[in-house]
Amino acid sequence: MKKWKIVITMVVGLSIMSILQNVKSAYRAEVWQNFNGNKIELFASLIYDSLMSNSATDTEALGEINVRLNQGWIISAIMNNFNSSRQYLRGETFLNSIESSLLPRFMNPNKSLANGQEYFIKMTGLTLGSNTSMGVSIIGESYGNFGIIGGIFFMIFYGLLISFTYKSFVKNSLSSVQLFFMLPIVFLPIIKAESDSLSIFNYLFKSVIFTLIVIKLIQVSNAKITISRI
Repeated sequence: MKKWKIVITMVVGLSIMSILQNVKSAYRAEVWQNFNGNKIELFASLIYDSLMSNSATDTEALGEINVRLNQGWIISAIMNNFNSSRQYLRGETFLNSIESSLLPRFMNPNKSLANGQEYFIKMTGLTLGSNTSMGVSIIGESYGNFGIIGGIFFMIFYGLLISFTYKSFVKNSLSSVQLFFMLPIVFLPIIKAESDSLSIFNYLFKSVIFTLIVIKLIQVSNAKITISRI
């Protein structure tokens, strides 16, 4: 792609993101106040008002976009929180994530929800609205549990674990090609910057079970087709 096309794409993309970010809060405020009109018309009118008022280029709106896109401020909040007064959690959230992912809710009624709120509040010391969810990320969570040195070693271990899992999938896909095409489903949350351990382990456990069931059904179906042909 030519450089000028890249520049135009970036400018247009940032402009659209700025408009959406500026409109989103106003749209939510209207809808949550028992709005009974046409929501599509409301959204379109808010975008039009934003364009006419030139608020799409407002510095505050651009700053809000930077906050939404930048995971660094959450990690900074975690570091500030633990450096000021708190003791490191020493693996507490990771153990809780594994337990919550493996045990169904009827066996563990008080298990954590994979919406990011619980770990965010515990790690950063900040509060979130009841309808807002933010993830602390594996990097931020590793620091909150083990500090700098321990966090580095944990991230190395985590990287090796991902590598081993990925290589196992690819190797086994030689005998079951369907497994290879399930990789994006299984690894989706792992590559997201904001995912915490609870979101990752919970999704990974369920997606692996789903993948195995799908592959088994495909194999049974293929076996029946082969037998019918014979």
